[in-house]
Amino acid sequence: ILLKVFHIYNKKVSILILFIYVFFIGFSISITRAFLFLLFKELNKGKIKYQKLDILSISSLLLLLLNPYQIYNTGFILTFLVSFVLLFIKRKENENKLIFGYKSYIIIFFSTLPFVINISNKISLISFLLSPILSLVLTIFLLPITYLISILPILDFIFKYVFIFINDYINGISKYSLILNVKSFNIYFMIIYYLLFVLLIINILKQKRIIKKIILLVAFLFIYIEIDYINPMYQITFIDCNQGDSCLIEMPFNRGKILIDAYNSYDFLKSKGINHIDYLILSHSDDDHIGDYKEILENIDVSIIYYPIYDLRFNELLKDYSNKKGIKSGYKFNLNSISFHVLGPINKYDEPNLCSIVLKFEIDNYKFLFTGDMELKEEIDLINKYKKELDIDILKVAHHGSNTSSSEEFIKYCSPKYSIISVGKNNKYGLPHKDIVNRLKMESIIYMTSISGNITMDIINKHFYIKEYK
Repeated sequence: ILLKVFHIYNKKVSILILFIYVFFIGFSISITRAFLFLLFKELNKGKIKYQKLDILSISSLLLLLLNPYQIYNTGFILTFLVSFVLLFIKRKENENKLIFGYKSYIIIFFSTLPFVINISNKISLISFLLSPILSLVLTIFLLPITYLISILPILDFIFKYVFIFINDYINGISKYSLILNVKSFNIYFMIIYYLLFVLLIINILKQKRIIKKIILLVAFLFIYIEIDYINPMYQITFIDCNQGDSCLIEMPFNRGKILIDAYNSYDFLKSKGINHIDYLILSHSDDDHIGDYKEILENIDVSIIYYPIYDLRFNELLKDYSNKKGIKSGYKFNLNSISFHVLGPINKYDEPNLCSIVLKFEIDNYKFLFTGDMELKEEIDLINKYKKELDIDILKVAHHGSNTSSSEEFIKYCSPKYSIISVGKNNKYGLPHKDIVNRLKMESIIYMTSISGNITMDIINKHFYIKEYK
């Protein structure tokens, strides 16, 4: 405006106006980075001429001096990573804008992909095709119109329909966005990925052909996305969900998944790139066992929801879902090679804990027993009906290690080799109870999510491994 309208241009005035703008929007990281880059570029007038990379580095160091914890901020990582990559992308003389836009976007897409995946666990294939076009529409068409409307608001009457059309169009194509669910990158895969990406950048700088390097990068991603289909192990993960319960069972070669209880578990499922669950088993209706069930049902395809038939709260909680089934003692179901036997609830009680689903199954000769929040009355029912059939190898301890369950008689019948207690650290209930821990120690090795974090049991060819991840 200073230059075009008033035919004057003062860099100091412009920088001051920009600083006021950055101040009013709260010093967001990406805008502050852009402002510092511009400021240091203007101050770059001494004997030593700093390169753009130097200026970017100084800007990042200054922001980190002001707040070192920004190194963990996704906005900080992405804005500096994209800016860094853009330093190496130069438009050739007479190169078509759209072709240059696609080339730039592809490089930026691959440079940020591991971080984007770890945020959303999704890759949108249609955005890969349309983003460069939409960015040109924004800069060439929408942005100038926005400036024009801000000066002459009366024009809003004409252009608002254009905005509505574009907005509706983008919302429409998002329904067909061809989303791939992808599990989060761990540090090892991230290192391999960026080694391949650096090879791509080196080829770009040396102006060599990059097709082979892109194919190599895409092939690595394909293997990563499809790696579950070549995983030969059963995996049982007791999720570190704080003061609650949730456990994911994964079949070999991606042949099926079961979630037992659903407290604070959606983010974990998302991080695993899971888009389908065969059975969602809700042991009873207390929030610390079903907390994320709605979010899971809204975002993940679930074939069947199992719930205890005697827990009447589920009549209301699951009224909008047709893929549900109330079950009780004696019910059996299969998933490929695993047979699941429902041992409880046997009798009807008013208390949801006493109506908990008790589930027994066997994987490669290892017997598991899941007990929900079952209490002493239900334990007695199980002992009276099943006795020696309760003998197992791995026990998911009832009610987070409370002394309302896990009686001495019940533990002796179960005689577990491993006992898993899903419990929050320093919880207000004082769980697990010391007496229960001491009782379980007499029979088994104890693992607690409050100490171990996620507890994963890998089973392959009758071999058994336990991994802990905090």
